[in-house]
Amino acid sequence: MRLKNKIFTTYRKIIPQGLDFLFLFILTTTIMWVVGISKANKENSLLFKQGKIVVGKITYKIDNTCFVEYVVNGKVYEITYEDDYSNFIPGEKFNVKYVHSNPKISRLLIGKPIFDESDLTKITSGIIVKKNKNSLVYTYEIDFIEYKKRAFFSNKVIKKLSIGDKFEVEYWIENSRRSIIYINKAIE
Repeated sequence: MRLKNKIFTTYRKIIPQGLDFLFLFILTTTIMWVVGISKANKENSLLFKQGKIVVGKITYKIDNTCFVEYVVNGKVYEITYEDDYSNFIPGEKFNVKYVHSNPKISRLLIGKPIFDESDLTKITSGIIVKKNKNSLVYTYEIDFIEYKKRAFFSNKVIKKLSIGDKFEVEYWIENSRRSIIYINKAIE
């Protein structure tokens, strides 16, 4: 009993009466944050060590959330991605990196949009109209309609580019809003 009173007295010296709720809230939040970081670090480590690449396809979008399906060993998995720019469209394909031993652990590689053999595409030219730390915005024209698209690259790559630079753009005939800019194919 004496130990219990001593602990309570020490607790009251540290945490004044009336601040119990705040203390418990901060303690709980801190524990959840630490556990979350630990889980994310473990998943990132697994992706780095055991990561395999597969094609994922945006199946639908609700507000700014994209739902991406990918198939591993005949089983369909789904991940979500928050798209703050309303940039991605259903039908768009990206590489998805997943953990071989647990395919539910995965990441959408937004910097790796792709077309595959089933996609009918054409080539046009695009121009960079805006850039920031890790992305750029480019425009291109199809049948007198201007399209605008955001593409994601590393900061190192973005620094080498300038507004007004022209590059080759591949677009999907079925929906011209789906496109990929090839910054390694400059147009003079």
